[in-house]
Amino acid sequence: MQETGLGEGSLRTILIKLDEYGLVKSAKPGRTLTENGSKVISRLKQIVRVEQAGRMVMTDKPHNCLVIVKGGGKSVKSGMEQRDAAIKAGRTGATTLIIEKGKLVMPGFERGVNIDKQYPQDSARIKELADPEEGDAIVIGSEDKPQKAEEAAWVAASTLLS
Repeated sequence: MQETGLGEGSLRTILIKLDEYGLVKSAKPGRTLTENGSKVISRLKQIVRVEQAGRMVMTDKPHNCLVIVKGGGKSVKSGMEQRDAAIKAGRTGATTLIIEKGKLVMPGFERGVNIDKQYPQDSARIKELADPEEGDAIVIGSEDKPQKAEEAAWVAASTLLS
C-alpha cells in the first residue's frame, strides 16, 4: 500500500474491479494476472507511455507527468473531458495536448493554442520526452507531488482509452 500511496479500501476496490473484469485471480501470494490481464497490460505498453517532466512554465505546479497515448488525438474533443476526469478523482486537473500537422496543440479553442509558439521551452521538453507522432495525445498531470501528478495524468488519459 505504501508503494502505491493508496489506502487499503481503495486497493480492495481496484482488485474487486479487476477481478470482475477477469484480469486478476487469487493466488498464493495474493493476486496474479490472468491471461486476459497479461494481454491488456501488453497492449497498454504498446500504446501508453509515462514520463516525468518536472517543472514547466505552462503549469503552475512543480511536478508534471506526461501520459502519451499513441493515436489518442482522435479521441480528444476539447480536452475538458480529461481535465474533468482528473478533478473528479480529486486532482487539480490535467492538460491535454495533441500533435496536429507536426505541431503541439492544445485543443478546445477555435484554432487551438500552438504550444510550440506559446511555450517553446515546454514544447521542446515535451517533444524530447514524449517523441510524439502525428495524432498522438499527451496528457499532463500537474500537482505538488510527483505521485499525484502521475495519478492525475493516468486518470485523465484513461478517458482516451477504449
